[in-house]
Amino acid sequence: MAHGYFVQAFRFHPVGPILFGLVVFQIPYRLWALVKFPNKMPLLLRMINKLTAGLTIIAIFAFWLIKLYAEVLSG
Repeated sequence: MAHGYFVQAFRFHPVGPILFGLVVFQIPYRLWALVKFPNKMPLLLRMINKLTAGLTIIAIFAFWLIKLYAEVLSG
């Protein structure tokens, strides 16, 4: 993804580009959060962070299961 090979990255792992975007987004997001909330982030933002992390893990696991199932069916 970082080298601009978006199609190849998506073919390698469909969740990869989404994960890459989330990681790149973390840099400005975390800087903003540190400036805006120096002591503690509000509950809503903490819940959104946890939800995003959880959904990302579920998406990676689901893709792995789908790929595994397809390999088992193909023999």
